[in-house]
Amino acid sequence: MSNVVHIEHSYALKVIEKHQLTADHLPMIDETIDQGAVVQDGTQHLAFFHFDEYRWKQWFRVTLKRCNLQRLIWFNTLHLSNGGQVNSKMRRLPVLRDLQKERGGRSRP
Repeated sequence: MSNVVHIEHSYALKVIEKHQLTADHLPMIDETIDQGAVVQDGTQHLAFFHFDEYRWKQWFRVTLKRCNLQRLIWFNTLHLSNGGQVNSKMRRLPVLRDLQKERGGRSRP
């Protein structure tokens, strides 16, 4: 799925600076999209949540935005998250893919 998500170099730099990440965090975009839970966050946004238990020991959030006019999906943001934020979104918003495979099979953070 994530092999169709592209991010321009200038936007990657902006995300890194804004969210105080490093270039080492960028591979988490693909991993979060491929393995994370997904909620519909508004009419045009999909939010993906993934806990990386191997390297970062941290929750990540990737948001994609749908552009109806051009039938495209745009990368919106990558940032760190926490279990409380993930749990809140998973309770309040429509869940498109649950956390069943996240955190050793538990359905909630």
